[in-house]
Amino acid sequence: MAEHQTVTLTFDQLQKLMEGMIEKSNANMISAIQELKKPSEKELAAEKLAEERAAKELQLMIDTAKQEEATKLALQSACNHRKPNGVMDYAGQVHNDGKVRLICQICQKLMVNRPATQYDYQNGPMELEYQAQPWVPQVV
Repeated sequence: MAEHQTVTLTFDQLQKLMEGMIEKSNANMISAIQELKKPSEKELAAEKLAEERAAKELQLMIDTAKQEEATKLALQSACNHRKPNGVMDYAGQVHNDGKVRLICQICQKLMVNRPATQYDYQNGPMELEYQAQPWVPQVV
């Protein structure tokens, strides 16, 4: 049988022994908490799938925007900006930033974007005065 041995510790020794045990216990506790906080394989797979889905959605939005822009440019280049009776079909106004902006009412193309004059402020954009005159194509 093992004999009982008596150990004598001073208060400082006991305090250091307890502090060491507490530090080791805290380190074990921190390690266990960190291990619990790690995502599981299932969570990692779900996160990866969500990232891939978000990347696909972003690419789809980019492709859609590019396609819409190409369609808009094609429509604008094919538009003659005139009503069936030959009158220019645009509208606009003098804006607070001191610019005159006129937009085609068919294709929404910005037709005029220029600084406003005093005449524009008093009478409206001068281009709209000539809008009522029908356009007659020149046959060469």
